[in-house]
Amino acid sequence: MKNVRIAAWLSLLLIPILLLSCAKKEKPEPAKPAAEVKGPYSDWKTYSYRNVRIVYPADHPRAEDLHAMALSYVASIRHDCEFLRIPVPSDTLVVLFHTGPGQGKQLSEHRYPHASNDTLYFWLPGFYGVTLMQWLIPKWQKDTSAFRFLRHGLIALLDNSGQNYHVMTNTYRHNGKFISLDSLARDTTVNSDNERMQSAEAASFVDFLVYKYGTHGLTGMWQSKTSFDSTVTGLFNISVDSLQTDWLSLVSRQAKSDSL
Repeated sequence: MKNVRIAAWLSLLLIPILLLSCAKKEKPEPAKPAAEVKGPYSDWKTYSYRNVRIVYPADHPRAEDLHAMALSYVASIRHDCEFLRIPVPSDTLVVLFHTGPGQGKQLSEHRYPHASNDTLYFWLPGFYGVTLMQWLIPKWQKDTSAFRFLRHGLIALLDNSGQNYHVMTNTYRHNGKFISLDSLARDTTVNSDNERMQSAEAASFVDFLVYKYGTHGLTGMWQSKTSFDSTVTGLFNISVDSLQTDWLSLVSRQAKSDSL
């Protein structure tokens, strides 16, 4: 039997190692005024690398880390586009890098980092992949899915945190907190910004779905206009319960593998 290939999270663990190696070989580019960014960001500086522009205040405490940050975005964009089977966008990605939650909430008028068109409003603590996926998903699918958990599962799965969501899901199974697949698909409270249980399970399921059925399986479920039961039966010719059994079988194997 072939070794199980977990589609997303494992390869993301390698990105920081590769970036550190690359960062030592390339010299940072000088900061430039952010001429094209208006409003409260007009006097911020810009660090550019390939198609990534990081806009930041001159006194940002992490200003020395901008090159490594840009490398991380470039690598993550390539990785995520490969996962979604879409071309790497040619658009310039603008990252407004706030000094922290206080400045972020004040200037962006949002409680959490987020994406708007081709601009990411980002601050620490946080994972680069969250807003990056918010930016990429509309480039993959123009319409939102009737199944909310798929979007937040994708965001969590590719958040670049290195967390093993299969292990987390397995833990929920054994402590009596597991949410069934049918209930998860109907759950309207899934929100990867402010909760972890639903989105962790959703991330595990999305990874399983792409592993077992490919990106076209995820795409078919995303685009479906019928009920979840009908969608599963129509796409995979099995019941929701059988699909959940297959998913949890993978979850169990991954949890066992992680503990070795």
